[in-house]
Amino acid sequence: MPEFVRVRDKDTGHEYSVVHVQDHHEVLKDKKAVDANGRPYPAKPKTSVAKKATASKSSTSSKPSGDEPTENQNPESKESS
Repeated sequence: MPEFVRVRDKDTGHEYSVVHVQDHHEVLKDKKAVDANGRPYPAKPKTSVAKKATASKSSTSSKPSGDEPTENQNPESKESS
């Protein structure tokens, strides 16, 4: 069975398990490359989406403040055709 190593791609920042380390790989010695059954862990792409979503989630809220009636709370305000 081949011996896998967990690496990070220096160009993209993605992490994945490989058998052959190349120049554009940074070996991650503190991370396991395979699970208990010897299967390589799935790739972990580097994204900036999670950081942005966390920041925007804490700064804004989609819930109404309670001061303004929502559409369901005040049906009389709708004009009938």
